[in-house]
Amino acid sequence: MAIDWITVVAQIVNFAILVWLLKRFLYGPILRAIDAREAEIQARMTEAAQARADAARQEAEYRAKSDALDHERAAALEAIQDEAADLRREMDTKVRAEADAERAAWSGQLQAERRAFLSELRGRAVQGVARLTRKALADMADEALEDRLAAKFESELRAFASDLATAASDSAGETAVVATAFDLPQKRREEIEKTLQHILGEGVPVRFDTSQDNAFGLVLTFAGVQVAWTIDAYLDELESDIEGRLKAPTNRTERAA
Repeated sequence: MAIDWITVVAQIVNFAILVWLLKRFLYGPILRAIDAREAEIQARMTEAAQARADAARQEAEYRAKSDALDHERAAALEAIQDEAADLRREMDTKVRAEADAERAAWSGQLQAERRAFLSELRGRAVQGVARLTRKALADMADEALEDRLAAKFESELRAFASDLATAASDSAGETAVVATAFDLPQKRREEIEKTLQHILGEGVPVRFDTSQDNAFGLVLTFAGVQVAWTIDAYLDELESDIEGRLKAPTNRTERAA
């Protein structure tokens, strides 16, 4: 069988033309489309990678901010707790100080009221004892006791003779008043009057004032000078002694408290 080389060459030429046409009009666009698609995919992949990187960066920033916020919150909470603790301690100290001050004031007031009450009680007790003693002495008084009081009074007058004489020299016309709580016998009155005129001078008048309101004894008042000899002096001393004895245990008790 003979080969038709013209036909073969024609076929080859036709095939080459077909290949070129396919490449020119079919494979070229397809390849370009494939390249474009690949480029698009690559761009999207790059964009996705960038997005992931941005997301990772934002996540890191968020976590950093969150950690910083947590740290700040913890620091603020700790500061608030410390401030609250300091305030609580300050309030506790203030309340305790106020309570101590109020307790001290109350205790001081209570002690003052207690002392005032005991003082008043002691005063009333001593006054009551003195009053009852005076009444008992007045009720039991007799001429012998009254006479002894008058005799002692005359001794007191002689003891203060110089003071009385000086007062008499500066006070002409003054009356010497002898106050008593009981009636003196006439003889005793005359003796007292004689003693006074001997000290004060013959011209000085003497007047006796007798009243139950007077002290139990005799009291001379003349020109601002007073000479007395009464049971009240003893009772006042007794009253002071009793009051001192009553105060002593109370003071010891208060010091012990």
